[in-house]
Amino acid sequence: EHGRWLRHRLASVQEDARCVSTPSYGDGELLQFLGEAYELSVLSGPRRITRKEKESQQRLFQDVRGIVGTITVRLPDTDARLVKKAIDRWYKKEAERLFSESLHRLRDLPWLETWVGEWRVRFMRSQWGSCSASGRIMLNTHLVKVPERLIDYVVLHELCHLVHHDHSHRFYALLRAHLPEWETRREELDAYLPLLLHE
Repeated sequence: EHGRWLRHRLASVQEDARCVSTPSYGDGELLQFLGEAYELSVLSGPRRITRKEKESQQRLFQDVRGIVGTITVRLPDTDARLVKKAIDRWYKKEAERLFSESLHRLRDLPWLETWVGEWRVRFMRSQWGSCSASGRIMLNTHLVKVPERLIDYVVLHELCHLVHHDHSHRFYALLRAHLPEWETRREELDAYLPLLLHE
């Protein structure tokens, strides 16, 4: 339905090196997490994923890729397809944690007193989030790759749809009342649109 708009927006940010290329899930690959670049380390061993930040001294001398740490994937079989599945599971788990924290930060919105709090996460190809007519919120797992302030913007956007299930003037007035700089955050989020193309 919004394919033409999406193609236009994607074309405008196609040169952004942060997230254009789809990962191949090999050792040394760059992965995004909360708007930062992490180097992927793939090792053979018992199934485990860990994320480690560089020490502050090391971060002073970052390479040109701006790597802030390492995401280490240990698997008995290090085939790229299995690494991808493991990372997808890890992203989904992190998404559930981060979205829960974001919802907690926004818990004082007056209309949430009656909301049952039904929300889910999943990988989506065309939108960052959605809110059904029944009040179920769906959030895109790819959001774990963008800065936390942009996650909060998307979560608030969907929560505002619980009051106004459209993009009317009333909807944007409500959004602005709780996040005056929402337009700036939306523009920042647009730079990450190519993430939606990642499988």
